[in-house]
Amino acid sequence: MVNEKNIALIDDYLDGNLSKEDKVSLERRFETEPELSELLGLVKFTKESIKLNGQKNKIKEIHQEFLKEKSINSGKSSKGKVRTLHWWIGIAASFSLLILVGVNHISSYPEKLLSEKYYSYELPTMRSNENGKETLEIAFKNQEWNKVVSEVEFQSDDRQSLFLAGISAMELKEYEKALSYFERIEIINHESGDALFSDETDYYKTISFISLSDYHNALTKVKAINSDENHKYVNVFSKTDMVKLRILEML
Repeated sequence: MVNEKNIALIDDYLDGNLSKEDKVSLERRFETEPELSELLGLVKFTKESIKLNGQKNKIKEIHQEFLKEKSINSGKSSKGKVRTLHWWIGIAASFSLLILVGVNHISSYPEKLLSEKYYSYELPTMRSNENGKETLEIAFKNQEWNKVVSEVEFQSDDRQSLFLAGISAMELKEYEKALSYFERIEIINHESGDALFSDETDYYKTISFISLSDYHNALTKVKAINSDENHKYVNVFSKTDMVKLRILEML
């Protein structure tokens, strides 16, 4: 859950309004509190979005109107407590508006992300000695996606065939079907103790999740990929990409 006090603190930090001691203290917290570090990215991104969209003054006006209206309706009793409460509510309302402005800025982000991050899989030139596999590989190279998918059962134990079928399903924009093939590979890898097509499966599952607007699972996969320095696709998705996925997840 978003902590309004931390939002205000980070806002002051980014605007350079903190004392040297408070600045150092907060930066230490960024290093030890992952959620606070993520919140820093969210606030920073939305503030940048506001500048790009020229909405800063508009948000300030809305925030002031919000506080003014609440102050008028609060009455004289418990004045200090009510104003404090309304101030925190105002911060939360402003942050929500910041997020909305950011959303306007990144409305085309998923499509842009897919165009920038999607790498088509190229089958190695070496062919299989098995007739069935060779036929499948030829169909894949000829981009006969429907043929590849139709020839591979979901319960197949051949991970290469499953992987080619998964990629073919993606090319057909049948992402749910692609995920079923990839998940079958993960099951076989888990049972066998090896990792054939493991990195590739992680990457293409991430692309499939984004294509399905499943940003939660996409972000989970990206975090797992970037936490493994030996992963073939480590840092293909940047920290900025992760922040944007987090914002999309919140919508």
